[in-house]
Order: sequence, then structure tokens, then C-alpha cells
Amino acid sequence: MSKNILEQMRKHGHDDDQRYRLLLDYLRLVKLEKKERGLLRRLRRKWDAHQAVDSSTDRSE
Repeated sequence: MSKNILEQMRKHGHDDDQRYRLLLDYLRLVKLEKKERGLLRRLRRKWDAHQAVDSSTDRSE
């Protein structure tokens, strides 16, 4: 979808307001994707830490 937005943006001239609206939409999309990746990384770290605790308690039993 982001490539599609950039392709549409390139069709408009530099003085066209639609070009800047598309650019803002693209930047919002990138920000949202970055935020989601950060959330997934945090969840993955928590999951890995939880798995490490579980595996260490399994060995001690």
C-alpha cells in the first residue's frame, strides 16, 4: 500500500495539494507500521523471557 501511495504522489506536481496529502498519509502509515513493529518486538522479548523461565523451572523439577 505504501508503494501505491508513493506512485500516486509522483503523478502530482510539486505545487499540487493532493501530493502533500498523499505524503502525509504515507508518513502516518510508516509511523503506524513502526509502532506495530515496536509492540511486536516487546511482546517477543516478553515471550522469550517467559519461555526461558519455564524451561529453567522444568529442569529443576
